[in-house]
Amino acid sequence: MALLSHFFPFPSQVGAQIRTSLILKALSSVTDVVLIGQECGETDLSEAKKYCKNFFVVKSLSRSIFSNIARRLKEPFVAFPASGRHLNIKQFKKILYSLPKDYDDAVIWLEALWLMKAVNKNDERKIVLDQHNIDSEVLKRRYKNGAFPINLLYYNDFLKQKWYEKENIKRASKIFSVSPDEKEKHIELFGDLDIDVLPNGVEIEKYPLLFPNYKEKTITMTGDFGYIPNVEGLNYFLREIFKGVKKEIKDAKVLVAGKNSKSLKINNEDVVLYGEFKDPAEIFKRTTFSIAPILTGGGSRYKIIESLALGIPVVSTPEGAEGLNIKESEGLFVAKDPKEFADKMIKLFLNEEMAQKAGAKGRKAIEENYSFDAVEKSLINSISDILN
Repeated sequence: MALLSHFFPFPSQVGAQIRTSLILKALSSVTDVVLIGQECGETDLSEAKKYCKNFFVVKSLSRSIFSNIARRLKEPFVAFPASGRHLNIKQFKKILYSLPKDYDDAVIWLEALWLMKAVNKNDERKIVLDQHNIDSEVLKRRYKNGAFPINLLYYNDFLKQKWYEKENIKRASKIFSVSPDEKEKHIELFGDLDIDVLPNGVEIEKYPLLFPNYKEKTITMTGDFGYIPNVEGLNYFLREIFKGVKKEIKDAKVLVAGKNSKSLKINNEDVVLYGEFKDPAEIFKRTTFSIAPILTGGGSRYKIIESLALGIPVVSTPEGAEGLNIKESEGLFVAKDPKEFADKMIKLFLNEEMAQKAGAKGRKAIEENYSFDAVEKSLINSISDILN
């Protein structure tokens, strides 16, 4: 199998990297895998060697201010969606079609639909597509929620992405979605597809059971803050929700951790920008509960899965919790508006016993539904026919 990913999955620091690294580990137990991944900062080649017969690091395109401006200026004249234009498609294609003849009939695994552009249209090999989300739906929410005139750019991106999806998604022999809801949405938008559900998972043994920390009164949000929905969600939380919490919980603090979090421009003495972390426990041991105030959906929901795996409850918007089979009694508290969000946070701050019970039940829910063992079995069962 040749696995193409728009990021190198090792080290696994953000949700999409975790998902892809676990998929790669599962696949390597039943077939030889060649990994072709684009660099995105640090790359852990030693970890890749454990699971890949071979691997290639694709050099990323320049992301300088001038390069980004140039790409934006070209957008009205380019059909390829803006969200995939940072990919070095030429190098992906060059590597894919220079693999040894042993791979002439290999299955091609695409971690993102944008990478379909690297596969020739006359290529008859079977293609497996891992759909983390439907990007056109994310862009649709962004232009509907966005302010003028930036929402016009999102609308333009939405139209291109929608066209690109309809033109390319049926080239896949097999598609994986992250939840039953996402599966149904795919069928609604694109018609008859061979699509199975492959939920996100974690290697549960790497997540020690913690307890909510009530000494520091810390609200934690993790994620990749180069991903626009995470930044929008954080700004929404600070603007619409956090002030209401501070009125009741005077010493409450917000800890923002993950890729690109250090570069955020936030002028608030109650917000700590932690930066990247390798071990989630180092962040969550300081946490009373975590938040997922996402407004435009999409993404991997790993900020919720990791928090609950460690026994830390989560307060989320409905969009942030989309597709997760976890009840409120299992540590995931969903709030539909800023007041409800603040009220649920205050209730958690004031009831340590409730938070501890919710966190413990959340851990159990992750063990039962989102462990790597369960995901691995589901994946191998679904893909066995294609590999054979």
